[in-house]
Amino acid sequence: MIAFLDLDIAILVVAASDGVVSETVEHMGLARQVGVPSLVVALTKADGQSAERLDAAEREVRAALTEQGFPGDEAQVIRVSGLMALQSDPEWTRSVENLLDALDNVPELPRELDQPFLMAVEDVIPVADRGAMVTGWVERGRVEVGAEIEVVGFRDEPLTTTVAAIEAYRTTIDSLQAGDVAGLWLATHDVTHGQILAAPGSVTASTEFEGLVYILTEEEGGRPIPVFSDQPMQFYVRTAGVAGVVTLPDGTDKVVPGTSATIRVTLTLPLPLEEGLRFAVRDDDCTVGVGRVGVLHASDR
Repeated sequence: MIAFLDLDIAILVVAASDGVVSETVEHMGLARQVGVPSLVVALTKADGQSAERLDAAEREVRAALTEQGFPGDEAQVIRVSGLMALQSDPEWTRSVENLLDALDNVPELPRELDQPFLMAVEDVIPVADRGAMVTGWVERGRVEVGAEIEVVGFRDEPLTTTVAAIEAYRTTIDSLQAGDVAGLWLATHDVTHGQILAAPGSVTASTEFEGLVYILTEEEGGRPIPVFSDQPMQFYVRTAGVAGVVTLPDGTDKVVPGTSATIRVTLTLPLPLEEGLRFAVRDDDCTVGVGRVGVLHASDR
């Protein structure tokens, strides 16, 4: 399951012995649907293949990337062998280092440093008499020790608290900014996975919204059956997962895989929502569709 955050890059793993298979195309398509801007390809098991087979596998990958809307001719395809690297083979150890270099060389996306602070809560470690350590990735803005922030989501009204300390890689620091991954010590225990931390007044929680959703085909990792109106589903936004009900437009009784539709969603719990925010729709253990939030309705909490 892809976490629906703004990703700079993803690694696509393709076995050189197999080349492009149906799952490869599914993962490319899903990455495109959720807005991953760049893919770096790790062509694995390269130690046991001939030069001709490796060249053919790379051509297949580049062609498939182009078909899925990525710049296949410009893609970084790194031939690696994890097995041989673990055995300290110098050539294949360098290949893994080359993969890491390829990730470092992908142009960094602009960070929204001038926007209000927002961080989705990934994990919470409560500590008696000290509050809770909250970890996550800063989506936008900046925050400093001592700042007042709000915990938003799963409740009708936000909870106001204070950043008591900030830690990154076991080091205490004074501030964070967009793109950083770290932990914040909060002066409260009342916070949980799936909520967000935000600048006061910058984000509100909603239970109803309209959004444009694309229903995945079975080849893209979805399922062969349509989505129907009034159907209960699970909606994933940032790190949160909440049950909800899909309502289709008047005159539309279903949305078949491979097509898009504007849907109205009613959630069982309030989530922090904004126009353009990505979401995923799941049913049981299957990702049914991906989409973006559109209009938030006046009836929202």
